Amino acid sequence: MNYFRINLNKLEDKELLLRKQRAELGLYLGLTSLIVALLLAVLTIHARLSSKADEFKKYIADLNAQIQALQKDENFVSEEEVYALDRLDGARVFWTKKLESFANLTEDKIALTEIKYERGSLSVKGVARVSRTTNNFDLVSGFIERIKAEPAFTRDFRKIDFRSSSRVDFMEQDLLNFEIIMQ
Repeated sequence: MNYFRINLNKLEDKELLLRKQRAELGLYLGLTSLIVALLLAVLTIHARLSSKADEFKKYIADLNAQIQALQKDENFVSEEEVYALDRLDGARVFWTKKLESFANLTEDKIALTEIKYERGSLSVKGVARVSRTTNNFDLVSGFIERIKAEPAFTRDFRKIDFRSSSRVDFMEQDLLNFEIIMQ
């Protein structure tokens, strides 16, 4: 016996399959549109950032051009030059005022024979006329105290010391050679 089988649900299976395909197509279209929207957003953000980066590059190039123009200007002073001038100003010694002070500090009985400045140290040699009856060192000691009290010297030299002395008899005169060091 031959029987025929007829599937009456065949139409329903096709509709279910068609609905399934439509849902999958909708899902694919939704994901594709989401990816396209994200891609457009990324491209827009990239274009804006590139525009800002180009603006910054142009701004930096303008600043560099201004700096170069200033450096070529004869009135421009670099940072290194400012520091060099500051070091020079801090290290220099105004000798004219110091020598005037020496002239005012020495008495008639003291004569300076040598003034030498080396490596931040000032050496002063001199001769003082002394008598045989008085203390030979009083004139030199007084001279050192006057130097220590003079602002022209205490500003540049923190340490003022007696270095040496020697007694000399020159043409029947008693003389005292001395040396003072200022650092």
